[in-house]
Amino acid sequence: MPLELGQFAVMDYLWDQLEKTKDGKHIRYTVLDVEMLWKMGFVDTDKFSMDQWKLALEPYRQADG
Repeated sequence: MPLELGQFAVMDYLWDQLEKTKDGKHIRYTVLDVEMLWKMGFVDTDKFSMDQWKLALEPYRQADG
């Protein structure tokens, strides 16, 4: 089930909370971040399994993890 937050700016909140790259233009997700986003409903968990969610982000994984 997706997380319902009404007018709450989820993307702005995530941007403020998560680590950024050195240039400040990109967010650096950890494996724990990816799992927590799924568990807290950021992803429609009825539609996408945890494995599907992780696989969707795999093309963006950086050399350092």
